[in-house]
Amino acid sequence: MPAPAGAVRIGIQDATGQTVRTLNLGPTAVGTHDLSWDGLDGQGSRLQAGLYTLKVEGAIDNKAQALTSLVRADVDSVSLPRNGLPPVLNLADYGAVNMDAIRRVM
Repeated sequence: MPAPAGAVRIGIQDATGQTVRTLNLGPTAVGTHDLSWDGLDGQGSRLQAGLYTLKVEGAIDNKAQALTSLVRADVDSVSLPRNGLPPVLNLADYGAVNMDAIRRVM
């Protein structure tokens, strides 16, 4: 969170863009926060394996805003393209990601 946020909500969407679950976090302090999703939909049923997207929204200074989410993943390998492009990280469960998308290495 770039600033204290109220009414923080995370929408989990399937590959078709349909929201399958909404998590209400309420007021949230500045900084990064961990979230673990159990893979269940809004009715408590287990969802199929697949690609899901998080949309994070909250109110900062009483204005609704889209907020940035980060994903933690293990690096399986690093690809070094020969054409002068930057390295690509191959992430477990996520595939190839360009280095410019990486925000932090832990």
